[in-house]
Amino acid sequence: MNLIRCTLVVLMLLLSCSCERALTYANPIESVAKQSNDIWLHHGNKKLDVIKLKYEIYQISKTLPNIKYSKDLSNLIVETIAVETNLGQSNYLKHDHKTKNYGLGQFVLSTAKNILKRKDQKTYTAIMKYYDHSMSLKDNVRKNVKFTIALQLEYYHMCDKNLLTKISTVRERAKIWKKHYNTYKGSGTVEQYIACVRKRLGNHS
Repeated sequence: MNLIRCTLVVLMLLLSCSCERALTYANPIESVAKQSNDIWLHHGNKKLDVIKLKYEIYQISKTLPNIKYSKDLSNLIVETIAVETNLGQSNYLKHDHKTKNYGLGQFVLSTAKNILKRKDQKTYTAIMKYYDHSMSLKDNVRKNVKFTIALQLEYYHMCDKNLLTKISTVRERAKIWKKHYNTYKGSGTVEQYIACVRKRLGNHS
């Protein structure tokens, strides 16, 4: 009888230890999973990895209800970043208090607010998945790469619902950028866009 009791005690202790281990290891596993959705911050003066950028555009596109991914759409976003901030190499954080154009996308803050304001709840929630709540909206627009990508995708879609039929070549993408992104107020031109893309992206576009 004593032997049976001792055996039961040992089994209970082992079971208790295994449960503790399961609890101990649960959090690290969850944290690793969360790392796949980590905020990607960029502060300028450093070139972004184009392959990683295209991967994130693909992943983010899949989560936005209004966006249908295509290679041409990915190229439009990468090219826009290349033209606006030389793929992140510009020192845009230093000068944005003067220009009022923020981050990789060189968004005017009111434009970012307008994108969020005009979206339905489902789309708004999808965009905000990439928002870092430890920072202000302004700092998210200035530094948060994934949030910027989501805003760019939604902005281009908001401007032209038939966008995917109009961006199959770099010249077509340049025209879309000029019309909707740089606009008539900006000094950029279609030819400058094309030249920037060829110089800064080469075979990546």
